[in-house]
Amino acid sequence: MPLKQYTYLYKQKKGDRGFVIAVVMFGILMLTFVGMISISSTTVSVKSSGDYTKTIGLFNIAEVGLAKARPIAENSIDFDTLLATYDGTPIVSTTTFNDGTYTVEVTDNDDGDGDLTNDSDNIIILTSTAVNSNSGSLAIEVHLQKISDPIEFPDDPISGPSAAMLCGSEEADVRVWGAAKISGQDMEIPDLSTCSGSGCTGTPVFPLSGGHALAYESTIDLNIQSSLNIEGVVAGLGVSGVAALNVNLGAAANCSEWETLNNQIASLSCSASGVECFTGNTTTITNSDGNDCNNPKIYVINTTKPLMTIQSNTRICGIVLVASDTSLELAGNSTIVGTVFVMGSSTELTLDTTGTSDIFGKVIVNSIGTDSDNEIDIDGNASIYYSTEGMQMASQALSNAGAGGDASIITIAWREIY
Repeated sequence: MPLKQYTYLYKQKKGDRGFVIAVVMFGILMLTFVGMISISSTTVSVKSSGDYTKTIGLFNIAEVGLAKARPIAENSIDFDTLLATYDGTPIVSTTTFNDGTYTVEVTDNDDGDGDLTNDSDNIIILTSTAVNSNSGSLAIEVHLQKISDPIEFPDDPISGPSAAMLCGSEEADVRVWGAAKISGQDMEIPDLSTCSGSGCTGTPVFPLSGGHALAYESTIDLNIQSSLNIEGVVAGLGVSGVAALNVNLGAAANCSEWETLNNQIASLSCSASGVECFTGNTTTITNSDGNDCNNPKIYVINTTKPLMTIQSNTRICGIVLVASDTSLELAGNSTIVGTVFVMGSSTELTLDTTGTSDIFGKVIVNSIGTDSDNEIDIDGNASIYYSTEGMQMASQALSNAGAGGDASIITIAWREIY
């Protein structure tokens, strides 16, 4: 082979060998890069897995705190008492658990009343904060709402509903004078925003329904101006006069149930939403204390005075309950839509002779008094009307006050805070 051709082939082989080496080196570099990426990904994966495990651990610690705090909230008398008791103090103090600690605080939600120790909507917040040994932290915030079984009004006597129920074991005295009326007919509530005086009489529910003017447990002395002042409904037909009175109901009057209901309402907290109390030397309820029928309330009277007067032009929707040994008087042109309890040991209900005072709903009066007392004494143009609409107002007032028996607590909101 000529020397020139040999030299050319040698150079060509040497060039090919260099190219192969370059390709191999490139492949080695790529494998190294892939390996490094794989190691890095594995490291990140292990680290993320570790963080997730720590988060789960913190979550479990915080959950234990909530489990400890919830029964305290459920067994509290009411949320107001709970908030006042633990104001600035954890409901569950710092407690060690599973390589960490939890602390639980109770606070009021933003219910618009500006008072952190007063609950206005039956909602509170439990916040459980967990901290582990590495100073990691996580909090769980739970909003709890208390739902009460509503207090229910007792069934009326078997002979039908009545405008006024007289409770007690002694003789009851009722005086109905002038053009005053007690009617057991079911009456619709008039438009209280436009009517006044005798124009607030309402209209009967048709077809005629209702029951009797008076229901009583024992005996009754009735002093009336005219038999037409007493009105009731019997067998769907309007009947006026003394014939509309109930006969002696005895045990069927269910007065003990009304007395129990009276005690339940009287025991409501004065700081509860929808409850307004009149105590001490208070003797009047004025127009500024009244309310509209869009927001029925409970008025609890527990004063040291013998007489409480609802002043003229005052309109109340809901329940008026006299918890003290006090008589109740409605002055001219005052109106109550709902239920009135006057059940002291020596009390009476008086509707004034001036103007027009009306009650739409039901009256429950204690008849334990001296024989000279009139448990119900109405005069002038005053009237007591039975009204299912009025009773619904009273039921709504109980609901607004959160009144009820055994209460249950439900979770309405929940979130984690990192």
